[in-house]
Amino acid sequence: MAWPMQKVFSVFQDVDQSLWFGLNANGVSVFDGSNFTNIYQSDGLKPYVNDICEDNDGNLWFANSYYGATKFDGNFWTNYTGSNSGIGNNNIYCIASDHLGNIWFGTYNEVIKFDGTNWTHYANSTLSGSINCIFQDSENNLWFGTDYGVTKYNGTTFTGYTTNNGLADNYCNTIGEDAVGNIWCGSYYRISIYNGSTWTINDPFDEGDFSAFYEIFSDHNGTMWLAASSGILKQGPNSTWTLYTETGMSNYALNEDEMGRIWTGSYNHLTLKNGNSWGYYYNLDGVVPYYTKKIFRDSNDLMWIAHDYGVTRGIPALATSAEVLQLEKSMALAYPNPFYTSTTIEFDLDVSGNATLDVYDLKGSRIANTPLQQLVIGKNTITIDGSTWPSGIYCGVLHLNGNKSSVIKIVKAN
Repeated sequence: MAWPMQKVFSVFQDVDQSLWFGLNANGVSVFDGSNFTNIYQSDGLKPYVNDICEDNDGNLWFANSYYGATKFDGNFWTNYTGSNSGIGNNNIYCIASDHLGNIWFGTYNEVIKFDGTNWTHYANSTLSGSINCIFQDSENNLWFGTDYGVTKYNGTTFTGYTTNNGLADNYCNTIGEDAVGNIWCGSYYRISIYNGSTWTINDPFDEGDFSAFYEIFSDHNGTMWLAASSGILKQGPNSTWTLYTETGMSNYALNEDEMGRIWTGSYNHLTLKNGNSWGYYYNLDGVVPYYTKKIFRDSNDLMWIAHDYGVTRGIPALATSAEVLQLEKSMALAYPNPFYTSTTIEFDLDVSGNATLDVYDLKGSRIANTPLQQLVIGKNTITIDGSTWPSGIYCGVLHLNGNKSSVIKIVKAN
């Protein structure tokens, strides 16, 4: 099944490791590792999906233009509008959950909190224009990016920041946090960085190239990445930047999957950066949105992507069978492979240490987790029992000393 040629406004990964892609007009698409299943208004989801989040109970929440917000509990869809709930405004631009389990909605000139029972509206003077993004930092402060500045909420007080306080621009489209707790705000041309007391301005393009920033992201190593209209940028030593134009123009979304690969979404394709190699997914591949707005990774390491007509769900470790084949080329060896009951995986290590072997199916679900004894430098082997597994393609991921070390495709025969 081909990808719907529609704009993607958000991407989210749920607790089951599925990717959901928010579409602008028609609803949601779900990717099970092999095929996309589109979820439309007739299924219960409202169209024009802008953003996605997940609450503490594993429910998925979708922010909709014109239709309020929609909750999916795994079986049923519940739509919240100004006429049937306390949400008030039907245009929801962004959505997020906080550490207490509250759901926050960004609309126009206000933010709304839902605690599961009560709706609370905050129309502070610092919240002006569209609320473009919501971000919770490591100290549980909420940050709101607006058309006219940035607002911090510590649970009691709203504090507004504008160019008068040191921002590079009053328009803020994305907010993130680096490894040492600095808050990054992206606007046009430049990044504003807040260290808790003062703002500094970072110009990755030197001299303010005409480029808007759409996503700020910190990977598992604490490296900062920026999705911009001119490409994606990776921060290097001494705050230097590397610009990757392989992703094309207009990069609206950016995230990292469970295997440490970087996904970006642009106006007509998805791009996967795996080490030094690049993979591209277009409509004919069945995995490409039109105008990806958000890529989200949920608590179960599943990736969700929002675009013009709804949402598409995919998986981080196994985007497609072709991607599994790419990963297999430089990794470990399994024999027999295909296998019927058990297979032995052999791998060489440059360092010793503790390890675990995880096995995923093509839906991204982890079906086996095997702690390994102390591994040695050089050749190591492990035999795994797959007698109860359904026939099909699987991905074995070796984590050594907490880091991904090897990946291999294994096949269970009929």
